[in-house]
Amino acid sequence: RAEQPMAPDYENLIGNLWILQFDREGILIGSERIVLTTPVLNTTLEGVTLRTGRSTLCIVGNLTDAETPAWPDNLNGFKSLVVDMGWMKERSADRNVCLFGYYEGEITTGTTAVNVVLGRLVCRLNIAVSAKTAGVFSNVKIQLKRAQTKGYLFPSDTYLAPESGDYTEEVITAGTLGTTSSYRYYYMAENVTTGTNRDERTQLQIKATKGGTEYTKIIDLGRSDINDYSLRRNNNYTFNIILE
Repeated sequence: RAEQPMAPDYENLIGNLWILQFDREGILIGSERIVLTTPVLNTTLEGVTLRTGRSTLCIVGNLTDAETPAWPDNLNGFKSLVVDMGWMKERSADRNVCLFGYYEGEITTGTTAVNVVLGRLVCRLNIAVSAKTAGVFSNVKIQLKRAQTKGYLFPSDTYLAPESGDYTEEVITAGTLGTTSSYRYYYMAENVTTGTNRDERTQLQIKATKGGTEYTKIIDLGRSDINDYSLRRNNNYTFNIILE
């Protein structure tokens, strides 16, 4: 949670890497952890030992020791791994965002380089709140509800039920709301849903006082025009909310 977004060169920094190699049968044949002295946006790793043959290389970035699981001995097991990113709910957390990327292909004796692009396991929600007419609404508060705090390492279209997914309520303004947008930024694991079940949708709750009465509105975050309420990893979403 933040009042300002992280700059791209902070959102995407690489602090440490796990490199896992699975063979054509999906069997884990190698794993290595590399810690970078200084976090960077891109790096060239030399001296990494890879076996030849058709392989899947899985690159995991920025896991802490406590988050690092015992790696499964097969690719299917790896694809079922879930990472807890509940630390994103608190502003006090200061760490690099979890990253993942993979490569599938043939590694031959003559292979000198393998390029892998890493993406964030999280999405960023940019929430902009303003009033159609200044001075009408006061004591405006927002709360992200049913936010995902866990996510698959390997990209998946399987829905995960959030655990303790409500973020702390945020005060946008204790005074009156103006016509200029006030922003809040949320980071969360992706929410993959068909959208047909409203209980699976991430929501934003807004409370505002008008004429001495407090009103509450629940907004489903997504695209209602195409019934798409998935919030995908490595994407930034902006929601402009105007109270009237």
